[in-house]
Amino acid sequence: MKRSRMWPALRPYGRRPRASRHRLQVSLLGVALVGLTACNAKLPEPDSPGAKVYARRCSGGCHRLFAPSSLTYEMWKLQVERMQGEFVRRGLRPLSPEERALVLDYLRRHSS
Repeated sequence: MKRSRMWPALRPYGRRPRASRHRLQVSLLGVALVGLTACNAKLPEPDSPGAKVYARRCSGGCHRLFAPSSLTYEMWKLQVERMQGEFVRRGLRPLSPEERALVLDYLRRHSS
């Protein structure tokens, strides 16, 4: 049976063309590599007040730490603001103004 251009060839459920599978595999590998290098990375200046607040408040049962260099400072500002809302949503105390200033200063000095 000849297939027309109007009706694309139907593939069995779950099967993807080889090129699509290859792109998916490359994408998953890229995500894994970013995850390995950005998460739980050794923090620069780990004994600084900003690093201590960042480590204590940002990895306290919520998620792994991300390397400060994994985002730009502008992106970090957005993330910190977003996480303030997440703290409230989860019933946790948001960062105090002093903690927020320490974390943002720390992330500014070590962001990409």
